[in-house]
Amino acid sequence: MRPFAPLPSRPSLPRTALALALPLALSLIVPALPGLSQAPMRRPAPLRLPRAARRVRPPVPPYAIQVNGRVIRRSTPPVLVRGTLFVPMRFPAEELGAMVKWHPRTRQVTTRRGAQLIRVGVGSLNAWVNSRIVTLYERPFILQKHVYVPLRFIAESMGAQVRWDGATHSVDITTNGVIERPNPNPNVPN
Repeated sequence: MRPFAPLPSRPSLPRTALALALPLALSLIVPALPGLSQAPMRRPAPLRLPRAARRVRPPVPPYAIQVNGRVIRRSTPPVLVRGTLFVPMRFPAEELGAMVKWHPRTRQVTTRRGAQLIRVGVGSLNAWVNSRIVTLYERPFILQKHVYVPLRFIAESMGAQVRWDGATHSVDITTNGVIERPNPNPNVPN
């Protein structure tokens, strides 16, 4: 007497019916179960800020940023990282009359004012000012959908003078001459 019967060479009809019915039954039952109706969606890993940027803190209020004596208020506050004041790049560039463009594929921001071009990469210590490489003290980073850059670097790269008053926590940016703000829509006059 043999302990096991040999398997038939062809599956019998009940096995074939079970093999076909099981996936169909599972496809009907699984959506009805809570929490199993869809496979869990994987979110991309969140962007990790540089270690220094995670310890950002806004400057001690009240703070003021002035361009040619005019106080500028923005909805996105500047942040202080290891003694460097960071602001969203669009803020000082547009106040100084430049156009700003974000390049998501390369994670770079370019600023153009006339023939002057400034390019800054997120997370990079190197920036380009008119094809000349400049090394930054701190890396630009993204915080709340804004690219933050050192205020002094952007303002001085555009030819402005920057003065920090530690007693009042204010920054004075002065330029020589009149600032012409670019028209974002060339079809509509300023």
